[in-house]
Amino acid sequence: RDQIPWLGHKRCQIFLYPNRQAYHQATGAPAWSGGFVNYPRRMVYSHLEVPDFLEQTLPHELAHIMFREFVGFENQRIPRWLDEGVAQYAESNRREGAWDIMRQGLARGIYIPLEQLNSMRIGHASGGTAHVFYTQAATLVHFFLAAYGPGRFIDFCSNLRDGYSVELALSFATRGSLASLVALEDAWRA
Repeated sequence: RDQIPWLGHKRCQIFLYPNRQAYHQATGAPAWSGGFVNYPRRMVYSHLEVPDFLEQTLPHELAHIMFREFVGFENQRIPRWLDEGVAQYAESNRREGAWDIMRQGLARGIYIPLEQLNSMRIGHASGGTAHVFYTQAATLVHFFLAAYGPGRFIDFCSNLRDGYSVELALSFATRGSLASLVALEDAWRA
């Protein structure tokens, strides 16, 4: 156990409620939520009525824990869209579908400006707004990985972990080609 943290004090605990009602009653999660995680305590909460728990919900919630272990559990510099985008990216069967949905939304002018995405309190959002938020977050992370590669994405996250602001972390990781959140949003939209 001392050699493998996941078997000891860093073990992840998963709590599954028998149904959606019991889950929402016990956790107070939004009605649209199928799962959530307590990062520092490494606890995942969900319910047995969630479709594709092993393919979507569990990888999503575990990605939150692993990402936060890398960038810091209490790191306030991590934008919510990045944290959720990484978790959405872990749901590999949803990646391409997210792009299709986002392209349709962009064509109709349905998206959330990145500056607003940074400050959203998603737990208080409606199901429709939450869906746009999660889809957009997934495609932002997917775009960054496709355009700049995993190495620069790790650099971006490392820069955030090491204390840089989001814009400096972005600029350094992309060697200046994305020097602001506006530039990231413009490139992603294009």
